[in-house]
Amino acid sequence: MPRYHRPDIASLHQLKKLPQTKFKIGKWNNRFLLPSINLEDLSKTKNLLLFMRSRGRNSSGLFATSDFKSIHVGLHSTHLVLAHVTGTMIILEGNDPSTYGRLHKCGSDNDVFEEIAANRGTVAGVGVLIMTIQERILDFLRHCAELILHDIPLENSSDPLQPDPGEVVLANEETQHLSLQTEILESAYRVPPRHDMSRLRSFVFAKRDEYQDDIWNLREDPIHFTDTIQEWAEHRPEQVRTANGGVSPQLGKKEWWERTINTMVTEVYSSFHTWNLLSKHVEKLSWLKDTYGDHIYDNETIANDFDDAVDYLEFLVDQAIIGLIMKWKNGLGASHSFENTSS
Repeated sequence: MPRYHRPDIASLHQLKKLPQTKFKIGKWNNRFLLPSINLEDLSKTKNLLLFMRSRGRNSSGLFATSDFKSIHVGLHSTHLVLAHVTGTMIILEGNDPSTYGRLHKCGSDNDVFEEIAANRGTVAGVGVLIMTIQERILDFLRHCAELILHDIPLENSSDPLQPDPGEVVLANEETQHLSLQTEILESAYRVPPRHDMSRLRSFVFAKRDEYQDDIWNLREDPIHFTDTIQEWAEHRPEQVRTANGGVSPQLGKKEWWERTINTMVTEVYSSFHTWNLLSKHVEKLSWLKDTYGDHIYDNETIANDFDDAVDYLEFLVDQAIIGLIMKWKNGLGASHSFENTSS
């Protein structure tokens, strides 16, 4: 088992130092395929309990989408490859081993895409990869259960199913507010929430308020303004030294500081505008969900205006992600901390 959080990302750096022939070794494949199974995260107080309860008390189909999303690093780095089967899709529904993951012939790839668009199945290659992930996760959790309950045989299928113990809650946890970092970390081991609009709304509004507070602090607090400008100045591309060890002749001049301040102010207001748009649209999406109630999925199709609202929300989120990526690309190379870590 990998020792640290996000073994898939750590493996990207390690694999750069290995010959090409080492890429297909099983241990590397598992790190991209099962990033949630690592010692650092599962050593946290609740995560293994959450993992065992969610997977043991729910059908595998509930985790199909989240399991596939968890391997995006392996897919984008091409260390994981999707198999292509023409005119065939896989149905990931139910919890019966005889029917879960059954193949369905569609005739052509166009027919497959129409069926997938109607939420009736998934591409065969994606389905096989999802089932591989789920098989290895269940094998891992069964092995954990055997080690914990080493004096109780688990092979007897006639043993009665024990009642659900309920949500895993630690002492004094109900009175504590979970941080966003904790919620993100635990989400890999919980049942994926479906249309949890209150949770989405609270997150989006919190981010919007965070940027709004930052704007007010920049206006009213000179110390905060100075510290923020200094932080942005440290991540300007002019800070990157040349091959000869020199620095940009623009560094520290009046025009350079003006560009730095302008970039900082633009970024803060742009971020607030982005999250303000997101908060308004999430509010609209929440209203639509409450309006339709259980009729969103009438006749196995999503209501058109709700579907359009979800598509527009996805567009807004993509734009926000693009902005964050550009911010990281522009600032990471000049980071002294990152430079010291990479060297």
